[in-house]
Order: sequence, then C-alpha cells, then structure tokens
Amino acid sequence: AAAAVKPSAFFLSVRFVPEQNNEENLRRIFPQGLKSYLRAATSNTFIAEIDAASCDSEWSAILQASAKADALDLSAEIEPARSRGCDVVFYPEGAKAVGKDAGWLEMWPPIKNKAGLTTGWHLGDDYSQLASARDRVWARLNDGQVQPVRIAHIDTGYDRYHPAFRQLSHVQHDLARSFLLYEQIPGRTGALDVYYGDGEIQGHGLGTLAQLAGGRVLKEHTQGDFEGIIGYVPFAHVIPMRISETVVIMDATNFCAAVEYAIEQKCEVITMSMAGKPSGNMAKVINKAYEHGITIVTAAGNSWTEGIRCITPKTVLYPARFPRVIAACGVCQNQKPYDFEAQELYAEKGDSGIEVMQGNWGPAQAMGYALAAYTPNLPWADGEKDMKGHYLHIFKKGGGGTSSATPQIAAAAALWIMEHRAELDQKGYSGTWKQVEAVRQALFGSADKTTFGDWKKYYGNGILKALRALDTPCPNISDSMKAPESESTWWGLSELADLLLQRRRSGMNMKNMRTALAMELQHVLFSDPNLFKLAESLDFSKSFDAHVREELEAALRHSPYASEELKMLL
Repeated sequence: AAAAVKPSAFFLSVRFVPEQNNEENLRRIFPQGLKSYLRAATSNTFIAEIDAASCDSEWSAILQASAKADALDLSAEIEPARSRGCDVVFYPEGAKAVGKDAGWLEMWPPIKNKAGLTTGWHLGDDYSQLASARDRVWARLNDGQVQPVRIAHIDTGYDRYHPAFRQLSHVQHDLARSFLLYEQIPGRTGALDVYYGDGEIQGHGLGTLAQLAGGRVLKEHTQGDFEGIIGYVPFAHVIPMRISETVVIMDATNFCAAVEYAIEQKCEVITMSMAGKPSGNMAKVINKAYEHGITIVTAAGNSWTEGIRCITPKTVLYPARFPRVIAACGVCQNQKPYDFEAQELYAEKGDSGIEVMQGNWGPAQAMGYALAAYTPNLPWADGEKDMKGHYLHIFKKGGGGTSSATPQIAAAAALWIMEHRAELDQKGYSGTWKQVEAVRQALFGSADKTTFGDWKKYYGNGILKALRALDTPCPNISDSMKAPESESTWWGLSELADLLLQRRRSGMNMKNMRTALAMELQHVLFSDPNLFKLAESLDFSKSFDAHVREELEAALRHSPYASEELKMLL
C-alpha cells in the first residue's frame, strides 16, 4: 500500500568527480524533470529534486541520468536521497520509543526464564563485563595514566537535558551537529531530537547515547532497582550527530557527512544503531574512515516475525555488512541468540510490532566481522514528558534490538584503545587502519565462544567480553590483515548488470549505468519480501550459473519494487 502512493518528487544524490563538479553538468544529465537542487554538506554532492511525473520511480530517473552521463563522458554516481523528512508533530503524551510502557519485554530473557535479575544485569562479569572494564580504565584515567578517546554517536539526535547526562557524563554538547539539510540553519546546529508523526522512531538516539555515555543515575530514575553509572564509557568525549528521524538510513548523504565530520573531529570510534540499504558513497566514506584509524560499529539490523513489519530482511543490513565495519548482533541473557526460532519459543505476541522484533544475522560471508552483545531488556532512557514538561519514566526497562547491542561493542573498543594507547603509538598503528584491525583482533579474539554451540552462525566472532578484551595486548598487524575495501555492489549482481547492458547497449560506454543498475538490483533484493529467501540462498561473491541467473531475472521481472527502466532491460 505504501508503495502505491507516489510522491510528487524524487530526491537524488549526485556526485561528480571534482573536475566535473558543476551545476551545468547536473542540468545536462537531467534534461527534463529537474525541479531544483542544492549542495549537500559534502561540497561535491548535489541533492537534485526530480519531478515524479517525468518517470515512474526514482530508480528509473537514476538509470536514465546515468545513461545520459555515459553518453556525455561524465563520471556521476547517482543514488536515492531523502533530503526532507515528514512534518514535525509534537505529541503532548510524549514518545513511544520502546513499546507500550516502561516495563520489561516479557517474552525475552531474563523475564521469560525467570532469572530474577534487575536493571543493568548486562553490565556484570557473567555478561558483557563492561562495568569492570569501565571502572578499571576510569581509575587509570583519574590517575593520569590514560587519556579519553573521542566517539562519534550517529543516530536520531538526543535530549541534552535528560537526567542521564547530568552527572559524570562527558557528552560534548558544543560539538553536536544535525546533518538533516533543513535543520542546517543558524541557531540550530545541535543534534537535538524532536518528536515526529506516525511511523517514526522517537527518542532512539537518546536511548543509545545514554547506554553508551550516560553518567550517574538514581533509583528514582530507574523505577527503583538501579543506582550508579548507567553508561559504559561516560568519561569518553562523545559527539552526538543527527542524520535521520528514523533508525532506517533513508539518505546516505547525511551519513556520509556525519562520518566526514567524525574524521575532521579526530574521533577514533563511531557507533551507529541504524541500518539501511547499500550506497556507493557510504562505502567510500567508510573506506576513508578506516584508513584514518576509526573503528566503526553499526547495528546488524532487526526483523519482525509477523505483521506488516515483516517487510524487512532477516540478514545483516548496511553499513554493518561492509567488511571494514563491526556488525553488532544480539545475544540474550540466557546466552542464546536474539532470535525467536533459536530461542525455541514463540510467546504470545501483541500487535504493536515491538514484541515480535528480533535481531538480524547471516549470511555466513557477512559474519566474518560480526560480534554479539546483550539485548533485549536493557535500560533505555526515555524522553516522554507529561503536559507540564516532566519526564514520565526517565528510564524504561525494555530497551532492545541490535540498537542496544551496538553501543556495548563501541564502548569496549574505546576502552581498549585507552588501555593500550602506548602500545598503539609504539607500533605506529595510531591513526591508521592497523589501529582498527588491532581493536577488532582484540575484541574478536577475547569474545566468548563456549556458552552457545552455534556461535559462529549467529554471533560471527562470539559474545563480547570487555574485561577479557582489556587483558589482550596489542596484536601485531601485518599488511596482509587489511580488510577488503567496502564495495556497494556484489560481484554476481555486477556481472548480471553487465549482461543486461550488453544485450541492449552493445558498444557504448556504460560505466555509470553499470554501477547504478547493479545498485538497483541490490536494492530490489533488500526491498521485496518475496525475494528475501532467494537473496539469502545466493552467493553474491561468485558468478551466477545460468539456472540461478534465469531464476533471479524471472523474479525481478515480476517485482513491484523494480523500476520500469530495469524491467525494459530484463
């Protein structure tokens, strides 16, 4: 139903090589349909507004413009972008970030199995070990033996006045930024979250930031059962960045601008509890951050077991799927995967969607750089207020999703860097990709691989053990250990794109068209629920045999998510 409602305009990100980066070339590749354009936060990227009446879909507009660029011998990377979100609606009853109320999610441990634990259970030495690791590094920081790291927190924004940040937290409010184009105006440079209309995730950035860097909280803040330091690394210098109103990355342009800002601000860790579809620009900026020594941790993504929200893949999403990123997967308190089938239970499910949410994992080739951390039923800072502006709950108990796993891994990375700074400097790794690999080797090598037999399938490299990681010395990193470059398309789909173009456009220069077509093929596979099973069965790192290719082409021909331009080529 949502796909049937056609917007009045499509927004596209257009990136030329520097020597071709001018407005004249933008108009040349869109001879009709170009309504307006502006420059994004990255100077060599345009956001073009295309009249939806000029083509059937944004991907048809992209393919047509890419073909025009090829004919003009221009180099233009064109991708979907969403430069404007929905209208702001302020709800007096407040946010709805973590389900219906402030209680536990009863269908998951530690409630389902009656473990008898309280808020903050995941911090203990039987679980993430983050409390012990945090306190050890904090003591060394207070003694002047180590220096804090700077972390970029990329999400939906935050509430800077929330009680989670009143004591002992070092969130750098003055450096907070929003990268939504319509918020980049004088006087509004911070990453403050606001409440949006139906379908939006409200307060998500507040929840993940408090987990990462929250300070001291009182029992009255946590419904009476936790008092102390709520965050994993409250002494880190954390910069909140707002790139979207939702946890789904709708506009890679904003993500790229935030990562560029993180590089500029000399951040050493990026944490992002968001996921979406692949992008060429996204891949490039991740490669750049990797070369600058920035460890990137992002959520593997979530899926739903019933209802309309089943229209999400169950496999790892982007950018977590890139080999230079740590994908954060989920493990429950009982050490089993954050997955209903793996838990061998299907509790009575409500109709709100949150009750049937589970974590993404797989396929096997995507798990080589994955790590699991604990979720759900974690403390979740809440910005919901009453009509007088008073916080209603301050913290809820049912924080979940791979969103809650991500800050744990990012914090462990930051703690390890602080603990082993002298070794990183001595080996010459600081500020280079070898620092990223040293962090990953330490976290992966120290992860638990004993408490669940099928750990590699669901967890990739095991379950996070932050204190054990601290005890891991800085490993020797050889040149051969450099991760493969992040690429926005897969080999099998690139070959299919070549084949389709050769059938129709033999002899033409088709570099831009090939890239755009391969990207659309991947987007369709990540968008059409009828293709999820087929996509999971394919090995995209290899060439497809004739039978597989025919099956894929037939499925694409019937997909409502494929553009008319793609179907013409098919």
